[in-house]
Amino acid sequence: MYGFTIVYNNLNRFEINSKHRLSFSSPKTKKTLSFFYQQGTKFYNDQLFKETEELIIGIHGVILNLKQLKNEYAVGNLLDLVLQLYQNDSETFYQKFNGDFSGFVFNKQTEELICFTNQVATHKLFYSTIKNSTIISCELSTIAEYRKQNNFSNTLNIDSAYFLLTYGGMFENNTLIKDVNRIHAGQYLLIRDEKAIVKTYYDFNEVNANETNSTKAIEQLNELFNESIKLEYEKDKEYNYEHLATLSGGLDSRMNVMVANQLGYSTNNFCFSQSNYDDQKIAQQISTDLKNTFQFIPLDNAEYLTQIDENLPIYDGQIFYLASAHYNYSMNQLNTKKSGLIHTGQIGDGVLGGFVSKPTPNYFSTILSQRLAHKLPEIDTKKYSSEETFKLYNRVFNVTVAGSYVTQQHDTFLVSPFLNPDFIKLCLSLSPSIKQDGKIYIDWINQKHPEVAKYKWEKTGFKPNAMWKIKFSRFSQKIKKTYHKSLNRLDKTSMNPYDYWYQNNSAIPHFFQVHFDMYIRLIENPELKKDVTSLFQHGNTIEKSMVLTLLEAIHKYQLKN
Repeated sequence: MYGFTIVYNNLNRFEINSKHRLSFSSPKTKKTLSFFYQQGTKFYNDQLFKETEELIIGIHGVILNLKQLKNEYAVGNLLDLVLQLYQNDSETFYQKFNGDFSGFVFNKQTEELICFTNQVATHKLFYSTIKNSTIISCELSTIAEYRKQNNFSNTLNIDSAYFLLTYGGMFENNTLIKDVNRIHAGQYLLIRDEKAIVKTYYDFNEVNANETNSTKAIEQLNELFNESIKLEYEKDKEYNYEHLATLSGGLDSRMNVMVANQLGYSTNNFCFSQSNYDDQKIAQQISTDLKNTFQFIPLDNAEYLTQIDENLPIYDGQIFYLASAHYNYSMNQLNTKKSGLIHTGQIGDGVLGGFVSKPTPNYFSTILSQRLAHKLPEIDTKKYSSEETFKLYNRVFNVTVAGSYVTQQHDTFLVSPFLNPDFIKLCLSLSPSIKQDGKIYIDWINQKHPEVAKYKWEKTGFKPNAMWKIKFSRFSQKIKKTYHKSLNRLDKTSMNPYDYWYQNNSAIPHFFQVHFDMYIRLIENPELKKDVTSLFQHGNTIEKSMVLTLLEAIHKYQLKN
């Protein structure tokens, strides 16, 4: 996996296989710091691993506004930019970055270390403190191994296990390993005087949802969306890369592709779904009309349902392994040598009304399984400013970002104009009254981009050109699903019909059962073992996959419980 591992006070001279490494021995305390970096081949000018007289600096990822920042500060490269920004604001200089990034700065004089991830948590950074040593890594397995080598046991976090079995992922900054945590969205880890403290530099909870003027909101949405599109696609052009974009039957991906087309960016499109499902048909039509290239990856054989060994390490057991396994399977089929970023429409539907429940807030509407929800610890929702920010931090930034992890595994980065922190803040500033049922989204499309509404919306079965169609689709889609279910044709109801595949492909239940039988013995906690067994026996395919994820993680990290 590409990214950083840092050991502050490296006990027992811990090493990992890494092409790039630096070290520092403290003249004051004689402690040793080790820095390891595995860099990909793309967007090399956006990445950094350097030692100066005073600092050791690492930046991994892609900074979409790097060109603008270099012009603003009159510098020629990323190193000079970081040095100047650091001089002005040593702790949070990176808050000016917009993109898919993580990094660190170590001050050799003060011996302070700052490790940070971006505002939307699309980069993983885990950390653990052992005595007076702290390890930070993009891979949970590396931290588990470091703890093991220093005679610290890796123990299963039981609360996190139940989060995985209900949410399909973690809650807040937890991991499956006790005393190992994640640096969450908009956070940084500061090690000063041998103490590790997590601080926040960017907080979506500070936004007030008080904008009720739809006309004003649509103008702002459109302007910022266009700016975000240009930022992403111009980054490809900096490196002479072709534009590669996902396209489905949803609104989010078509907004990205079609607005980009209007702004002069022609994209190569790819779609993955069950063959002849609406996602394929709609995406194919849009791409053809735009005269874009189009590649379809069929998921019919459901092969990726058995690829747990490949997918679990991508998410470090933090997310159920099927979360973006279909996306990883598709990426394996693509030739991405000439392309740059993977352009998507990720989270558009969510931030533009999808996280608003009515008539009253429902913080837990995104739970994937209710069977063990009563086993979850009490969750304090009051620390979040709204239902939307709760779901943003605990659904989007903990589960939905699985696609970003997959993309990084394939040596590039996922972007979406809807993931722009400024765009998210704008969406959060809109009153729920104008966002419910996605009204502001539909109005924006029809007022500013009516061509987007010319094509059927997979979610509703209708063109998104009137609100009554969205409301009516709740009934029409339910009737459609009931009809196909009666004919045992659930393959007609989803791009990835897990339960249909499970029932009609004998290799899948066999694979599931074999893996369950192989590792269920690893659960020693009687209550958890009983719950896991029950969920696997009576749950649907997604619920079974959450069980397998937990069992595989316990095995991989050798977790005691």
